[in-house]
Amino acid sequence: GKSGQIPHATTQPRSILGEAVGRSPSCLEYLGYGEMEDRTAVPREVKKKHGIAVCILGMPHYVIRLVEMSGRHTPSCSVHLVLDPSWLTREGNQLFLQRSITFDSEDCIYNSFKTPIKVTYFINLMTPAASDELMDCTSLEVGLCCPQSSSKELEFVTNDKLWTRLLMARDGVGVPQTTAFAFKPTNPYAEILVNALPILHLTDEDRNGKELPPRLKEAVNVFLPTLNCNRVVVKPSGPLWHSCRGVTFHRIEDSTAICGAVFDLLKQIDAGDAILVEEFLPSMPWQTLRPPRAIPVVAATMPVPIVPAEPAEILLEAEARWQKDQPPTQTTEALDVVEYQFRIRANVVNTKLGPKTLFLGCSIGRKSLPIRGLGSAACSFEMCMLQWGMTQEQTIAIRRLVEKECERAMASILEGEKVHFKSANPRAQSDMLGFDVILCQKSTAFVPYIIETNDHDSITVVQHLITQNPSLGTPLLLGWYDTMFDRSQRYLTEEAWLLVIGPGGSTKMWVWERVRSLGVHLIFMDAAENHILRDKCDVYIQIPGMDDHSRDAEHVDTIVKKFYETGINISGCLTVWEDCVVLQAMVAEKLDVRNRNPVSAHRTAKFKANYSSALMKNTPVAALCGPTEALAVSSKLLLTEQDMEEALRTVHLPAVLKLDAGSSAGGVYLVQTEDEARKQHNRLKQELHGEEAHGGVGLSFGSNFILAEYVEGSEHDIDICLFGGDLICAVITDNAPTRLPYFAETAAIMPSVLQNDQQDRIIALIVQALKAIGLTHGVFNVEIKLTVTGPKIIDINSRLGGFYIHDWTQRVFGVDFIKLMILCALGIRPIVNPRPPAKGTIVGLSLYVSQQPELRSPGFIDKMQQLHKKGLLLYTCLETEVVEQEFEEMFGTVGMHKPTVAEAISSLETTLELLGLATGEPEPSYYLSYFAQLAAFNTH
Repeated sequence: GKSGQIPHATTQPRSILGEAVGRSPSCLEYLGYGEMEDRTAVPREVKKKHGIAVCILGMPHYVIRLVEMSGRHTPSCSVHLVLDPSWLTREGNQLFLQRSITFDSEDCIYNSFKTPIKVTYFINLMTPAASDELMDCTSLEVGLCCPQSSSKELEFVTNDKLWTRLLMARDGVGVPQTTAFAFKPTNPYAEILVNALPILHLTDEDRNGKELPPRLKEAVNVFLPTLNCNRVVVKPSGPLWHSCRGVTFHRIEDSTAICGAVFDLLKQIDAGDAILVEEFLPSMPWQTLRPPRAIPVVAATMPVPIVPAEPAEILLEAEARWQKDQPPTQTTEALDVVEYQFRIRANVVNTKLGPKTLFLGCSIGRKSLPIRGLGSAACSFEMCMLQWGMTQEQTIAIRRLVEKECERAMASILEGEKVHFKSANPRAQSDMLGFDVILCQKSTAFVPYIIETNDHDSITVVQHLITQNPSLGTPLLLGWYDTMFDRSQRYLTEEAWLLVIGPGGSTKMWVWERVRSLGVHLIFMDAAENHILRDKCDVYIQIPGMDDHSRDAEHVDTIVKKFYETGINISGCLTVWEDCVVLQAMVAEKLDVRNRNPVSAHRTAKFKANYSSALMKNTPVAALCGPTEALAVSSKLLLTEQDMEEALRTVHLPAVLKLDAGSSAGGVYLVQTEDEARKQHNRLKQELHGEEAHGGVGLSFGSNFILAEYVEGSEHDIDICLFGGDLICAVITDNAPTRLPYFAETAAIMPSVLQNDQQDRIIALIVQALKAIGLTHGVFNVEIKLTVTGPKIIDINSRLGGFYIHDWTQRVFGVDFIKLMILCALGIRPIVNPRPPAKGTIVGLSLYVSQQPELRSPGFIDKMQQLHKKGLLLYTCLETEVVEQEFEEMFGTVGMHKPTVAEAISSLETTLELLGLATGEPEPSYYLSYFAQLAAFNTH
């Protein structure tokens, strides 16, 4: 087509698609774009490291805003609008793009592709339900292997008000009291038995009669006396009954009109549809606006209590404020000018961490009429609460209550989809649903009730929100895109093979369970014959003596030979075990794996003397970014007695003795004087000799020590992902002061309480330091101290961070560093927010047998794991047996996840007391109070 013209559809029904695409130029003009740029004459060759291609098949005026926003907020060429199914091709069970419309920050582009692009996520809006039976392109879905949002089959489930209400009622989600009439039902209502929601099955005989069926009238008359309300609602249920179609309100005493409304709908509905008769739920009374009412607030897990309501203040301006054009009323009830109510719309997205409410908005209308979301301008939830006289504290509590209830509803529906339905595309699921909620006053509490579930207008509502109120709509859209991209990249990892050099011990079991859940195949190589993790891989190969890293060059040849014997093609090579980082890099280099760092980079990071020297050498970009020398801590490698004397002349005391290739604080010791430094160095050199002296702390590389300056400051961990030198994501954890002289970790808090600009500065400097030593690809963990002169690097781990980090980052930031590690190893650029917002705060205490004797109690680990599973606390198990040794290993961590720092600290202190863990020298409260002080300092 010519520049600026939308190409017309070539498939039936042409008239419908032609009319739809004809509206696109005006849509583009409204969005501030000029004419669409036609690039189909020269097909594009698109090479995307992220590999994502979200395909939205639909009419442009319904979704163009969603695609347009992708050009501003997502990676290039990741979201494609398809106007015509002929732009797509099927190859087996895969779907490919031949043409599409994409956006960048300035242009709208009509593309054709030289090599068709593999679709990684499919949204089909040309289904009968989504198009009101105008189109049917569902043949594209059958047997498709890529992830999909909803499907033809699921649309008949999620838009069935009766089915979703049964699921929610079964799981205790608040719904109206209801009786239902199912006409020739196709959904398995009988499998979800809810005594409080009776269902009468109707047949053609009931519908074809001229008079009201007696059993229908009997069911209504039995139901009405059970209600405690003034009015009832009659509404149809089914995929085509949306936007308040067929909904009527009636006085409860008018059973004749109610039965007549049911019979009228029975004449109109299709087989599989239903009719609901339910209690009318008024939203909470309009509270007095001047002054705001002091209503007590409790935890969001319970209804929000209120004091007895006083008569609502009559506002004379109310009629003018909300006067709108309304369709003719369907009831003769007279209404006062203040007879308005609001309906909440909650959009819930199925994220990688489960259902999450990403938007709450409100529509306001008369109580006498159904409130149509698409027929009214949505306002923010906070604005509506303000108009209804709620305090800020109440609004926050009510928001939490509604969000949690809607997330429970979403979980119920998702579970129902899995258990009761099979789609033509097994990867189809409901990734975003809209829930209509009425917030009622029940006795002395505010209680949310879900009156309807929608997928028909969820996308349209998002589009309206982005246009009307970008501050509300954009986060919702980006949250939905995050789910699309997450499922896309999960799809791209399937069936890939990875070679793992050193899978680690039992504490790494959760890592490989997560990796297997991504569909990745694993080859483990390790020294043990009967490795504890061998059932977590597809192929296990023993390499005798591989744990002796003084022979790494020899092991490389053996590993490569054994690998070639498998005949497997791998896409990447990695390790999560600190002692194997250099060996893994050597193997990857020998196999010519593309997605790797140089051996020299891993060797530099492994040996502390090496990275200190590397940081002291300023890079060519030092003038741009600042010198890495400023990040280095003065230190000296101790190979001879003369080295110690030289170190004592150049390194300020107090100082730290540490193993050059050490990890997990093994061999780390604080020395105050020159004599103590000499004495402790000689002792530790003798006692820490060989892997058998203390396994897993780097002794297989030798027992050389360094003497490093002891720097004062707050301690922080940075977990970071780079891809090709670009920052993908970074999070900072704050640590409490370590227990001296061994520098044992004591407590941690996530997210960091440092000011944002300080965090940005730290992350930028860490990226510079990693690139300076050659680490540009993968997931790394860096430990620093923040001194008065700036950050100082204490340690660099060129692999995934250990202990509790993965679990915490998922809970607080929604970031899965294991997945980022796998994607980097496979050469797929991860897509994630570089600085993700935090959800609450986790504070955790490190547990040691010497400090918490309760750890010796029989059944302690089982008790903690049960409490963790119940969500009562967070427990990370690092050891299963008590081992007495000087450099004590952390036994585990216990933490609490709460909305604020103060709540998390208080809750953890109480939990420790109850569990008998509030022991040690000093007591845990000493370390936990440090975080409150650090937070207070950084708020000034």
